[in-house]
Parts: sequence; C-alpha cells; structure tokens
Amino acid sequence: MTDNGNFVKIADTAQVVTHRIRLTNEHKTWLADAATKLGKRKICEIFGIKRQSMDLWASQIDDLRTKTPNKKTDHKCGPRFPIIEGYVVRKIIELRAVGVPVTLKVVLEQAKQFQNQETCSEKEKKARLSSSWAYLVMKRAGFCSRAITTSGNESLPNIVVAESFHRLCKNICSGFSASLILNMDEISVHYENVPQRSYEKMGSKKVAVRTSGATKKNITVALTISAAGEWLPAYAILKRKTIPSNLEVPRVYVSANETSWMSSSEFIKFIKYIVMPYAQGRNVILIVDCATSHKIDPVLYNEFQGLTILQIPKGQTGNLQPLDVGINKPFRSKMQASWLDRNVRLAQQSGRKIPVPSHVELLGWVSEAMSKIPSDMIIKSWIRSGFTYLNLVGSDGNMDDIQQNLEEKFSAFKITNGDSDQESENEVEDMQYDSF
Repeated sequence: MTDNGNFVKIADTAQVVTHRIRLTNEHKTWLADAATKLGKRKICEIFGIKRQSMDLWASQIDDLRTKTPNKKTDHKCGPRFPIIEGYVVRKIIELRAVGVPVTLKVVLEQAKQFQNQETCSEKEKKARLSSSWAYLVMKRAGFCSRAITTSGNESLPNIVVAESFHRLCKNICSGFSASLILNMDEISVHYENVPQRSYEKMGSKKVAVRTSGATKKNITVALTISAAGEWLPAYAILKRKTIPSNLEVPRVYVSANETSWMSSSEFIKFIKYIVMPYAQGRNVILIVDCATSHKIDPVLYNEFQGLTILQIPKGQTGNLQPLDVGINKPFRSKMQASWLDRNVRLAQQSGRKIPVPSHVELLGWVSEAMSKIPSDMIIKSWIRSGFTYLNLVGSDGNMDDIQQNLEEKFSAFKITNGDSDQESENEVEDMQYDSF
C-alpha cells in the first residue's frame, strides 16, 4: 500500500468521498481490496464510509470486477434519446422562425409525431416522454421560456423586402441632402411614467409606489428626425376638445382631439405645420410606417408641393425605421427620469398629495428629452436601420454594407421557401404604389 500507484488511488478516492461524489465501480473494488488487506474498520475510519456499504461491496467484489468501469459523473445528463431530441430541436427552430409560440406541450407533440413515423426505432417508440424531458431538451438546446414581447398579424423580418425597400429609397433619395430626408413616428407619452421594477427589502410582500393616480392617462407625440441628425418640432396631440389657452412650449406644436390619436386629419396638420415650414419650399422625403392614417388623398399632394412620402413595409418598422431602432427607447427613458425627479422632490413633502403633471410640465419633459439626445445618436440610428447609402457620418455609402447589415440583423429569418421571393416582390410593388 506504499507504492506510488496506491498513493494516487488513495488521494483520488479520498477526494471523491470528501466531496460526496458518486463512487465508481473501480473505487468500490479498490476499497473492498484495501479492506481485505488492512481491515474494514480501518478503511471505514480513513474514508468515512459506512460499515454496511463496505460489507456490501466486499460481498459483490467479483461482480464489481467484471463490470465495465464507469466514469465519474459531473452531474450533466446527456440525451437519452438523441435522435428524437435532434428532430424536436430542428422543428422548434422552424416554428420560431415563422413566429409560432412554443410551449412544453408543443415540444411533446413534436416528439410524439416523430415516434409515429416508420423510421423511428422500437426503442424510441417505447420511450416515455414527459414535460420534464421536454424542459431538459429545451435547456440543452439553449432555449428558455420568455415573455412574448410583440404579437400581431405582421410578417417576420424579411431580408428580401428590406433590400427592396432600401433600393427604392436609394433611387428616390439620390440628389437629396441628408437634412431633407425625414422619419416620423408616433409614441404614447404617459403622464405617470412609472417604472416596472423598484428595489425593496427582501421578503417584502408589497412594493408600493406613490403616484397621482393618472397612470393610464396619456397623449400622443409625433417625433420627427432628419438623416443629418436634427430634431424637428414635436407634434403633441392632447385628449380634449380644445387646445388650452397660453400653452406654449419650445420645440413642441400642440393639437387636440377627443381620442388623442393620430388620424388622417391630424397627419395633414402635421405636414402643414411641421414638415412644410421646415422644408421652406425645398423637396423633402418623409418616411413613415404603414398606418392607414399616413395615407393621403392624391388630390392633397397639389397642396404639398415637393413632398414625397415613403411607407415602410408591414412588419419591418422595428428594423427599418430609425426612430424605432435607436431613438424611441432612450427618449422614453429620459421622460421617465424627468418623472422620477419630480416624484422624488414632491414625495419628500409630507402631508401633500402628488398632483397630476400639468400639460406644460409634460410637454416640457418632451422638449427636454429631445434636447438630451445628441445628433450622433440620431445618425447612428439611421445607419443601424440600413441607410448607409445617404453618405452619413460613419458611412461609406456602399450597398454591400447594406447587404451585410441586413443579413446580420435577419440571419435567423432567412427565407428558404422559393415562393417567398415572389410574395416579397408583390409586397414591394404594393409599397411603391402606396408611396406615390
């Protein structure tokens, strides 16, 4: 028991027993042999093993020697049915690529479909699969259960439609200055911009937040940026019949209607009071989403000379609209920061209720948030949306950059169906027809 090999075995076995790792057949055989030479009592005291376990291993020593030595476990279970698991993972990837929500029930249904196929072996057909098995399959494949962020009837990002839209924009925007290429998007601005989370002591059952009670009250604000990194005045729509008197806020034009929504009439007013004064008689391009309120009667184009409206295809605004890509989120964050500063200041005044923010205060936050977003961030949002051909700062104007940028962004949604190209071309044709 004093040779180097036995010292290594003793150290290895001691480490296994000390860390409570499962003993292999090789360890059990060695301990049984050592107990025969040195005595069971001494070995049990050295390694902290129960006498009953040692007696059992000694009685099974012949069987332990004939068994194939197994490896020490690292507590990572491999797939019991790798063929079924591979089939299920491929199907789940296909379902997510087309926007189908996947639950553990869907995973089990896909596995049962594979078990019903003729190519499935008898062992795999007899496999009893449970929700626990489905959970481990998703975990091993790198999937986790997440909250659904968007839902609707729009199509998923389509690289063919995105490329066609940018080629159309490149043809139309050629010869235009970056300051005359605009993007407008409406966002909802709440009077009480309460964050979703707050730090609280561990074990607390409630996380109460003091507000004025107007958490659901909101207005609509149309933000407009140029490809040169400039802000146009914001167009705010209040929910009331008339515009309050003496309501003047720098860089904000105020309108009002009973719903505070952007209707066709409000969109015409937006063009009349925001876009055309900015253009000052020059030709200007306005890029908007595909909302029905953004479609103008062709007769009205005679009133807005030099205006060209381009509508982004359905389902692509989150990737092709600069405001959605890089401006709306920091704008909301700065609006929330202004509300939090106000709440901290008023909440410290004991015995006083927190009043609802006034129109002047809310629109002042809008103007302040716009001033805090630098022009570099606006230009980067255009570049990230694929408008690299506008010769912006940091762009070399190469169409290959557009292709690479879009392929990286839509790599998980590449089209494999041959019919999809034809559908995409039809979608682009509809887009061109709606734009002019």
